[in-house]
Amino acid sequence: MCAILNYKFPSPQAIRKTTLEGHRWTPPELLQIGVADELAEGGREGVLKAALALAEKQAPLAKTGVFGLMKKDLMKGAMDAAREDNRLIQPADAAAAARARL
Repeated sequence: MCAILNYKFPSPQAIRKTTLEGHRWTPPELLQIGVADELAEGGREGVLKAALALAEKQAPLAKTGVFGLMKKDLMKGAMDAAREDNRLIQPADAAAAARARL
């Protein structure tokens, strides 16, 4: 999760506010810090309508496949980090230790 936040959020302060303080960002705040590109009105239908409009606008960029390759390359570090298991204690080891204490 932190790898994705590191990719999406613009500053260490925003990441700290999210992870350590549990801040719940409002849509206008996300727009202001650059996490969201635009806001949509009208509930689910409005979001769907805005998403489809954006998709139609950017669809020509995807025709050659380069757009997807660039996006994949931009996110490679975040995706690699998200796949890593950085836990200090593995679940099986923690379970065995808990059983041993019984």
